[in-house]
Amino acid sequence: TGKTSIVKEIAFLRKQPYARVNMTGFTTHDELIGSKSVKDGATYFENGIITNAMQRGAILVIDEINATTPDCLFILHGLLDEDRRITLPNGEVVTPHENFRVFATCNPDYEGTKSMSKAFIDRFPIILAIDTLNPRDEEELLLSRTDLEPQIAKNLIVSATMARKDYIENKLSVFVSTRSLLSVGNLVKNGLTPRKAWETT
Repeated sequence: TGKTSIVKEIAFLRKQPYARVNMTGFTTHDELIGSKSVKDGATYFENGIITNAMQRGAILVIDEINATTPDCLFILHGLLDEDRRITLPNGEVVTPHENFRVFATCNPDYEGTKSMSKAFIDRFPIILAIDTLNPRDEEELLLSRTDLEPQIAKNLIVSATMARKDYIENKLSVFVSTRSLLSVGNLVKNGLTPRKAWETT
């Protein structure tokens, strides 16, 4: 169910370079498109994550795209327009390698994120909603990744299913993800009781 993991697997199957940037309220446009640097007394432009991926023909994942700050959002608008280009501060225009692809992920209701305009969302021709696994598959995953006793894994899945229902009904403010269950399982494997591991996570 990992959104980023899915894209990483696509890059692996296509034998294509992979790049990832996690958007936060502190991500700067220099990180994305680059900035001037100095070496041996000379200045040169050092590419950022996006421009580097564009030139290499990589598959780029922009994680938590709905946490992008306004100045960085303008960069993404240019990248996702039909022209698919980015203009650097020095006036140079970067166009992508033909194999370059952009994927973006988001958790719509995370704290610190913001709603995205319809015009921006329309720049993505394919949108997928990734749900959690069904209980049987999630239990199988938990058993294979943590070596838990089957009954403990089953109890954790039941608890997670109940907690997710409460989350949907606005009775809980935190969603219990598969990643959370794996963390609980690893804590149990390292000596915590299931109850303590659940409370800790």
